[in-house]
Amino acid sequence: MIVRGIFLGLLTLALGACNWIGNGYSHVVDRPQADVVAALEDLDISAQPGNPGTDPSLSGGVKPDIRLEKAADHMTWWVMAGDKVATTMTATFEQLDGGKRTRVTTSVQRGNASDDVVSPAFRSTGITSGLFSMAVEGELNKLTDGPRASAEDCQKLVEEWRMSGIEDAPRDRPENLTQAIGEGARNAIKLQAMADKLPPRRLPDGRRRRVQAGDA
Repeated sequence: MIVRGIFLGLLTLALGACNWIGNGYSHVVDRPQADVVAALEDLDISAQPGNPGTDPSLSGGVKPDIRLEKAADHMTWWVMAGDKVATTMTATFEQLDGGKRTRVTTSVQRGNASDDVVSPAFRSTGITSGLFSMAVEGELNKLTDGPRASAEDCQKLVEEWRMSGIEDAPRDRPENLTQAIGEGARNAIKLQAMADKLPPRRLPDGRRRRVQAGDA
């Protein structure tokens, strides 16, 4: 099937401008820092896979309270569990080329709240980092939405995915939940990075949306 071929092919492609570093990632965006900050202001990590933090029954009845703090060179999202810090998620900015481009680096730090009152998604820096990096990547992709591609370019890209032969590639099983979710987040970002090469579709009100792999 075309969709299956696209999906499996995408999992093997490198993540373009993104480099994984420690418990986060780094991405250079062809936009000034002010544009990047504006794009990240409405970031919602709870909208990521699994709706992290939205089920209080998984954290002793305590629903996380996420607060955004902005500084000159970074933005930090504080995930609070009551009066304790569950984790902090930070996007740090470095201006490049005289401010025309921005390097965005993400990092995550576990707080002092006990696991009993912290949602599973925020207990492990590995899991949180994958979800946070994916959320940031999604907002940056919207910011750098490119021009409409031709039908020939789209067909060529689909054929490349179909001919990738990834169906026969061996895949190791993850050793634990943290590794599984981390790999899932990385693969989702790879999927989004490649989906961005597809043309946007126009909605009835004139807005555009990008074709997702599942639309094929």
